[in-house]
Amino acid sequence: MAEMSQELTDLINSAPCCYLATASKDGIPNVVPVGSTTALSPDTIVVAGLFLLKTLENLKENPKAAVVVNAGTPPKAERSGKEIPKFTGGQIKGSVTLLTSGDMHEQTKNRIAQMVGTELAGRMKATVVIKAEEIYAIAPGPEAGKRIA
Repeated sequence: MAEMSQELTDLINSAPCCYLATASKDGIPNVVPVGSTTALSPDTIVVAGLFLLKTLENLKENPKAAVVVNAGTPPKAERSGKEIPKFTGGQIKGSVTLLTSGDMHEQTKNRIAQMVGTELAGRMKATVVIKAEEIYAIAPGPEAGKRIA
């Protein structure tokens, strides 16, 4: 297991969007933006399976995923060498459990109901629980791609 820093945990919990990557059993990748990503603890991330059709199919075949979160990325037209240090984030890879009942699933449904309303939350197909196993730096520079936990 790997543990996220407090900074990375806070970033996941405040970012408007993270990216969830999965692959089919045949290795065909799929990446989707998700607005429901929550770091419950330093080693656990949950995502509400609300609109995740192909993602959930992939996770049933291959229960591994990666989450990428970033902040501080300036628009392309405004980038310069001075902007690179402002870029923060991480890539968290781990094993997935899909929940369709139980306390954690109900807590996730309640959190989603507060975000988008109870009717839409009622359509939630599953709660995606990711246990962090590896964490990588994603900021440009000499540490890019380095395993940090």
